[in-house]
Amino acid sequence: MPSSVEDDVHPDEMDIHSRLEESAYAPHCRTINALQEEVQEIQGIVREAIENVLSRGENLEELLVRADNLEAAAYQFHTTVSRMKRMFRCKNRRLIAVVAVTGVVVTVLVVVLILFV
Repeated sequence: MPSSVEDDVHPDEMDIHSRLEESAYAPHCRTINALQEEVQEIQGIVREAIENVLSRGENLEELLVRADNLEAAAYQFHTTVSRMKRMFRCKNRRLIAVVAVTGVVVTVLVVVLILFV
């Protein structure tokens, strides 16, 4: 007794039947294969984009560290410049005072020499 429908079909008919099924599904298989290829291509693009984003994230972290270092260096520079400004301002005031006193002394000496000579 036949146990399935395939047992009732002659082997040549079975080949023809399977060929008909394959040819009937062939356009669908091509479409599915094309879609699978597209999906794989898109997956590759997405993976590449994610790698780029991660790389940019690492670069951003490095830039943040550099920015923090530059900020600390800028603060140190500002402090040093302020200190040097004060120092040179004091030196400038002393120099002006020395020149002024020297000018007064020279003027007094010239006046005294003119009056007593």
